[in-house]
Parts: sequence; structure tokens; C-alpha cells
Amino acid sequence: MAKDYARPFYDSKEWRKTREAYLQSQHYICERCGGAASVVHHIRYIKPWNVNDPDITLNWDNLKAVCEKCHAEEHSQDMKARGQAARLNGIAFDDEGNVIKQANVFLVCGSPASGKTTYVAQHKSGKDLVVDLDYLCAALNGETGNVHLNHAPILSVALEVRELPVSYPHLRAHETVLDPVCLLLLEKTKISTRLYG
Repeated sequence: MAKDYARPFYDSKEWRKTREAYLQSQHYICERCGGAASVVHHIRYIKPWNVNDPDITLNWDNLKAVCEKCHAEEHSQDMKARGQAARLNGIAFDDEGNVIKQANVFLVCGSPASGKTTYVAQHKSGKDLVVDLDYLCAALNGETGNVHLNHAPILSVALEVRELPVSYPHLRAHETVLDPVCLLLLEKTKISTRLYG
């Protein structure tokens, strides 16, 4: 998944044109394994200090057409050298580019109208699953369009469903708090969970 600072670049017309032209020039063949290339990899990675430098971002000498597996391996080798696990769209890979079965969970919380939906819309990728309490209630109620029924009868079920991803420690949930009051409530919830089970 693209870092926040690089999203405007990856969404730009210039990058889309360069990416497509480069893949075509390589006949959609992976430059590492000869398989089907679908990714254009930056040899020198895009960083906040060079994201606006076309000699880094758009220069064909800094690009490599690769398949998904080889792209994961490229990042795996680099991240291993830095003591980290390689990731692509939140999925971790081993040294051979095989998927390590795990998931990242990001818990975004805040009081009503604190900007949770906007934050998620701006930071999620196309492959992310969003679990939103309002959407869960609407789905459980069979709501369609802008019809909003009383959520009270199904709220307890929706709350249980919403908590499933963060109920499993191996998912390693990351919290993003948009409201300081919510942070206090989260801490109290963690304490009561430890005390009462």
C-alpha cells in the first residue's frame, strides 16, 4: 500500500501514463522471473524527500517491471536487510515471496462527527475491508439507500460483529484515535477487560 505522502503521486496522470508505457515497453514481462508483470517497481524507493523528483519517480532507469511475487521478494530482501518483514498492501511475505498468513487491523475510533468516516476514506486502499458500526447496523436491519431504521434492537449483535477483528491478538490491531475522549474510554475498556475478562 502506498504511503500517505506518495498517494497523490501514484494517483497522478503522469505516473499512470509512465507506468503503462513502461509495462508496454517490457511487454508485460517480469524482469526478474520472466512471468507476467503487473507492477512497476521503483529501484530507488520513493520517500517524502524525493516524491516530487521526476528523476526518481518517473525516470525509466529507476523502474523495473515485475510480477506481484517478485515485487514482494524485492521488498522482502530490502526489509530483511533492515530487520523488518516485507509487506504489500498490508500482507507480509517471507524471503521467497510467499504470503505469511496474517492480517493488519486498524481500529479507527472517535466520538460521533469526529471524522472517522473521512479518515478511513482518505487512508484505505482498494483491498481494505472496512467494518463500520453504522453500516453493520444497516446491513443487519436490511436497510437500503438512505433509509435509517431504529438500530437499537440489533445494536448488541452489531457491536459483537464489529469487535471480531480486534478480538484476536494475532491480528495485532493498530489503533487510530481521532478524539481524546475516546482515548480515555479505550484505556478504561482495556483495564476493565483485564479485570473482568
